[in-house]
Order: sequence, then structure tokens, then C-alpha cells
Amino acid sequence: MLGVVLSLVGTLAWAGHYLFIRIGMKKGSVMGAILVACLANVVIVVPIGVGYHYPDFGLTPGAVAAFALAGLCSGLLGRIFQYKSTELIGASRTSPVVAASGLVSVVLAVAFLRESLTLPHLVGILLIVVGVALVSWETAADRTGDATPSRDSALLFVFPLLAAAFFGIEPVLVSIGLAQGTPLLIGMSIAIVASGIGFVGYSWWRPAAVLRRSVRSPALSWYVAGAVAGTVSYLAYFGALAVAPVVVVMPIFQSVPLVVVVLSVLFMPAYLERVTWRVAGAATVVVVGATLVSLSA
Repeated sequence: MLGVVLSLVGTLAWAGHYLFIRIGMKKGSVMGAILVACLANVVIVVPIGVGYHYPDFGLTPGAVAAFALAGLCSGLLGRIFQYKSTELIGASRTSPVVAASGLVSVVLAVAFLRESLTLPHLVGILLIVVGVALVSWETAADRTGDATPSRDSALLFVFPLLAAAFFGIEPVLVSIGLAQGTPLLIGMSIAIVASGIGFVGYSWWRPAAVLRRSVRSPALSWYVAGAVAGTVSYLAYFGALAVAPVVVVMPIFQSVPLVVVVLSVLFMPAYLERVTWRVAGAATVVVVGATLVSLSA
């Protein structure tokens, strides 16, 4: 029951994270959102990990490298493309595509970790591809006002697809780091610090005035809400896996796209989120496919 409760909390928190970021993007920027998210992770997660495992951190050079790369992939690059996609096409359309990260994880696990590819894997992958294609088609057609997607609209899906790719790389790198004997919370802390350092490096490519405006933006409160929700979801996810079987936790967490769709219909204004039955149907297909992939892993 604790695992179910944590899974539900994590799912609602991650769905809320999408919507908070969507609202914040109306008056803010990707840079400001990522900065606040990085700070929230550092303030909340790192002290928990360091305090719980001190002084035995179980660090090895290989583990540090793997977790640092995982942080750069998911905490920085994945988040950049996820937030930009949320700004451009909305949360209800971004979340199903990002859920395709499980497909990337499976392909990499088969290629580099010598994991086997089963029939449920293949069925899940097919459903994910179909669902993502439906979301892409519906969004492109919605933007052009007819049934034929334009090239420019189709190009918008580069952002959520890249987010899915970087989020999909993370579990493989985490598996490599855990195989070195490093505790999960310490690995998460390394990933968070690495993503923060990466953000500092990335921000140097931008004028300092842009960063200051982002932090002082009227959207800051929404960024804080999104960052805290994302961190709570992160902790709840790993907490649920620590006390409950994967077959209980993953189906609940994989329902995030559907929760985003429902919350968008209930609470989001139409000018921010236009949810159609096709988007809801595509999200359902992706959720079923992602659940099959996760449970077969």
C-alpha cells in the first residue's frame, strides 16, 4: 500500500510539474525554469542522499562518470527540450511523446547491456510508435487547421523526441553506475550536481541579463511549483520502487500522460491546452505501450 500511495503521489506530482511549467512558460523562459529546477533538486535531494549514506558513499570513477552523464542527459538536455516542447505544443501533447523514452531505454539496453527483446517489448514499442505518430499528426493538423500537417508543424516534434531520447538514455547510465556498487541516492546526487554544473556552463552562452530577467520573471512562482513537484515525483518514484514490486509501481507512473490530459481538461484554459479526443486516445495508446515495455524490462 505504501508503494501504491508513493506511486500515486509521484504520478500526480509529475503531471502537475508539466502543467506548472506550461503556465509559467506563458510569461517566462526555459532558462529560468531549468535554473529553478536545478536549485530545487540540489536543495532537497542532495542533502538527503549525502546525510543518509555518510560516510560510505561507495564511489568509483566509473560510477561517478555514469551518474554524471545521466544527470547531463536527463537533468539538463532532456529538460531543455521537454520545457521547450511544453512551451510550443503544450503539456498534453508533450507528455505522451516524452513517455516514448522507454523505447529508447529498451533499444540501448538490448544493444549495450545484453538484455533480451521479448514479444511484449515489441508490442509495447509498436504501440508507443503508433501513439506518438497520432499525437504528432493531431498537433500538426491542429496548428494548420486542416488534416494535412505542415512541414513546420512536424518539425516542432524534434523537441519532445529529443527529450524522450535523452530521458531514455538515463536508465541505462544509472544501471551502469549502480553495477559499480554506488547507492542510488548518492548516484542521484551526483547526477543532480552534474546537471547543475552543466547548466552553469550552458548559461555562459547566454547574456547574464537574460538569466537575471528569467529569475525575476513573474512566472517564478510557477517555476518553483513545477520544480518542487518534479523533485517530489523523483523521490516518490524511487521510494515506491524501494518498497513495492515494479509490476505495481510502473503501470501507475506510466499513466502520467493520461493524468496530464485529465488535469488539462479540468483546470487549464483552452488557449493554453486544447485537448481533443484524438490526443486523449493517442496518450492512452502510448501509456499501454510504455507500460508493456517497462513491465517486460
